[in-house]
Amino acid sequence: MLKCISNDAKRQPIDTLLNEIGRGDLVLQDTEYETIQALIKFRENFKKIVDVLSSETQPTMNLVLVFWSEVKKLLEEANDDAALAIARLKNNMFESLNSRFPLTGVVVASTLLDCRFNAIHEIDEFMQKREVTKVSFLSTMVRNRLTTEDLRQNEIIDTAKARPTSSAGSLNFLLELV
Repeated sequence: MLKCISNDAKRQPIDTLLNEIGRGDLVLQDTEYETIQALIKFRENFKKIVDVLSSETQPTMNLVLVFWSEVKKLLEEANDDAALAIARLKNNMFESLNSRFPLTGVVVASTLLDCRFNAIHEIDEFMQKREVTKVSFLSTMVRNRLTTEDLRQNEIIDTAKARPTSSAGSLNFLLELV
């Protein structure tokens, strides 16, 4: 929608129409068009990230921390030419980055397991906050995951043993659904 509004070829007809219907107060000024252009450009960075992380053909969990780092840099960048609205938007997004896009142990572990990203600064910060090394953190994550999977497997087995195998019971259940 913003791209459509910002299109110069459509600007004049829209302005003319607004003036004809007596709504000239809604005509966008040059500074407002510049703000829209800046917003479109700013938004493009996030679209690229979402497109990559939304891939259905390859795993992307190992990329989450990399993109988190990139988003943080985008939001921290100060641009003297940026409109006040964009600066405020960046500030608000930066303040809520950790709550909207939290770094969890699973995200950090996934990134650590990809050797291309072991030097990311955020990994070191994450480890320092928890006062652990990368190796001890990964071993704890693996141990917890294995324990959790063992418990789930036992629950599945216990549930399967407790379930009646009567075909009459299954037939009655299906008849109730109909």
